[in-house]
This record gives sequence, C-alpha cells and structure tokens, in this order.
Amino acid sequence: MGTALLYIGNSASDGLPNTLLEAIVCGAFPIQSNPGGASEDIITTEKNGLLIQECSHIETITQQIKKALETPDLIEQAYHYNQNIVKPQLEITLIKAKVLKAYKSVVY
Repeated sequence: MGTALLYIGNSASDGLPNTLLEAIVCGAFPIQSNPGGASEDIITTEKNGLLIQECSHIETITQQIKKALETPDLIEQAYHYNQNIVKPQLEITLIKAKVLKAYKSVVY
C-alpha cells in the first residue's frame, strides 16, 4: 500500500478493518465501507477519505473512485490530515498504553 494512490475497502460486516488503518499509515487515500458506523470513527468524508454507505451500490462506489481521482486536492488534503492527525493516534506505544490502562481500570 505504500505506493498505492487509493485504498478501497468494502464489506458488509467488517467493523473497523486493519487494512484501513494500514492504508492510512502508508499514505493511500481511503475509500471505505462503514458497517455499523465503525469507519466514521477514523474517516470524515471529504476531509480525510470517503465513506461507502451502501456496500452493494456499485454506481455510488464508482462515483467515489472517480471523485477521488478527479480531485487531487482532496487526496493531498487527506494525506496531510491522515499523516499529521490520524497516524500519530495509531502508534503502537500509544495504543498499548491505552489498552493497558483500560485493562487496569477493569481489574483494579
């Protein structure tokens, strides 16, 4: 994904896919389905990617791909936002600390 311009993830039941997070970290522009609303925790449409609301609606997905390819400013804006805002929140040391804190709050 490090050389991909776009990442397209489409699923009816995926929740928050790891491939979405990998794409963001690698700098690909994400176009991702949003089952259960999980992906909207990471992607704000037209800010740092595009959300697929109807995973079986091919024409809408096609339009989103075209929009991304025809709007280089959107891809650049998303890249900078994802690299400067989202990616730091996905660092392993930060995630590990949050998980350990959550476990400790339940155990103690």
